[in-house]
Amino acid sequence: MEDNTTKYFRFTKRYQRLFVLLMVLGLLAAAIGGLVNPERTWVSFLLNSVYFITLSVSGLFFLAIQHVAGARWHDVLRRLPEAISSYIPIGGVILLVLFFGMHSIYHWTHHDAVLHDKILAGKAAYLNTGFFFVRMVIIVAVWTFFAKLIRKNSLMQDSTGDYSYYKRNIRNSVFFLFSFAVTFSVASFDWLMSVDPHWYSTIFAIYNFSGMFVNGLAVISIMAVVLKQKKVLTEINENHFHDLGKLLMAFVAFWAYIWYSQFVLIWYGNIPEETVYFVNRLKGDWSWLFYTNVVINFVIPFFILLPRATKRSGPILMRVCILLLVGRWLDLYLMIAPGSLDASAYIGIIEIAMSFGFMGLFLYVVSKSLSEASLLPTKSPILEESLHYHQ
Repeated sequence: MEDNTTKYFRFTKRYQRLFVLLMVLGLLAAAIGGLVNPERTWVSFLLNSVYFITLSVSGLFFLAIQHVAGARWHDVLRRLPEAISSYIPIGGVILLVLFFGMHSIYHWTHHDAVLHDKILAGKAAYLNTGFFFVRMVIIVAVWTFFAKLIRKNSLMQDSTGDYSYYKRNIRNSVFFLFSFAVTFSVASFDWLMSVDPHWYSTIFAIYNFSGMFVNGLAVISIMAVVLKQKKVLTEINENHFHDLGKLLMAFVAFWAYIWYSQFVLIWYGNIPEETVYFVNRLKGDWSWLFYTNVVINFVIPFFILLPRATKRSGPILMRVCILLLVGRWLDLYLMIAPGSLDASAYIGIIEIAMSFGFMGLFLYVVSKSLSEASLLPTKSPILEESLHYHQ
């Protein structure tokens, strides 16, 4: 801490070494897994790549909706989603490595399969490796552009106190939200839904979005609780936790609503090319993960967050959020693995160690970004309202 108005997070050598150690662990797991079981390794790679880049863009989405809504309460927390969004370009570069594992995940990349499958042949103009990566680059470039632009204006506001930078970020947020609706939908279809190329769902992108935003809210909440407990950002109070908790509970319920809508409509329609998606996830060892997914992502967090007191308690909120982080990972695993792996469900050392490796990289990038600016946007025109926020 520098004084009462300018506060900094110190990214110590201890944290740096820990995060690097996690990255090394992840690389070793990927190397060993690539030799022992490349299919499982590439599934884990795609899962964690999507997990962390969508988590990162959720920070940018959080900022954008606050700006557009004219919210004031979040300003004391603003540096947290800004730091989270700093991972987007790194995550985008890592996603390009997927080029070397396409055949292990995506059935439509197999030339012989396309030649003998009318459905895949009909989709070949869209589902082909070249166009797939062109879309990926465009999507990540758009997200990176807005993340850097909004962050730049936020820091310039701190430096100059010029109100125009705040207004610019409102305008930039509007443009981002329009572009996000398109780019995130395409990313959901490309990176996840095309794992099962014969299957489709018109609400799949909304389903993926709901899980993404819950994940982002969970990470912002955990960061807020930790910084409060460490007495680094003491300005955060139980009213800020309460609003984060309300958002979490609302989008946990929204996730469950979309999950149920997608499932029950496909079950009720009973069309073979649609039901195959859930049939594969309800047979054998996959079924217990399928039902556990609902319990972790909805049943437990929803009922814990129902009382007002639990939403205002940092320690309780953090425990729920940690559970939701695991739930998002499991949700993505069920989107990807059953369509790529012929074997039964199996979550072992490769999957866990690679996840820790990605987590180490994510935490390193976010912590570095968090340490580069004051934790409080000192010259923000809405900071005072956020500091004295109460309900």
